Amino acid sequence: MARRMHTTRAVVAAVVLLGTLNAAASQSALRHPGRVLEFQSQKPLSVAVKAWPNSKESGKDGSNCPLYGDSPLDSTTSGSSGAFAVTIKQDKATYTAVYCHSAYVTRVDRDIPNGKKNGEAVIPTPTFLYPVDAKAVAIDPSTLEDTVTRRIIGLLNDLAYIRKIDPELLKRAIGDLAKDVSTSSNQRSNVILRFTEIIQAWDE
Repeated sequence: MARRMHTTRAVVAAVVLLGTLNAAASQSALRHPGRVLEFQSQKPLSVAVKAWPNSKESGKDGSNCPLYGDSPLDSTTSGSSGAFAVTIKQDKATYTAVYCHSAYVTRVDRDIPNGKKNGEAVIPTPTFLYPVDAKAVAIDPSTLEDTVTRRIIGLLNDLAYIRKIDPELLKRAIGDLAKDVSTSSNQRSNVILRFTEIIQAWDE
């Protein structure tokens, strides 16, 4: 009888320990470094950076910065070099990064994958902000036009090249990303899934 009670206690203790370890694992966090620069001049910027749990705007704060949830997952300010880092719990598939400064157009980057490794950079890194008064800093609008062209062509050709290397890997990566994003938005998840057909059409 005593041996049976000892065995039962040991089993209960093991179950409690396993549950504690699993809870700790689900709450462990991943650190994501980033850097904020000014568009065109590429000078480093010190701005407020917040990581939010949702991808749909839920209001504005006192400084007119958009909110994407009841409270941020992390909040920081980029330093004099533009560098910053946000820490996100590992059980969160994606997050929304918001960059705010009164002199620059607010930037919202939705559904950034939290990733699986500590130290993976925020997407994109560096992050560029455009001044509210572009004339005051002599930014040519054609620079923005060129950026659109180069980003679209570069992205399509890069993904088409990966498709040539391993089409199944590309399809799987798109599917995995869409699954992660679906935890935040089914609409954006469907947008990602359409990339499979878009890249195939571009590559033909």
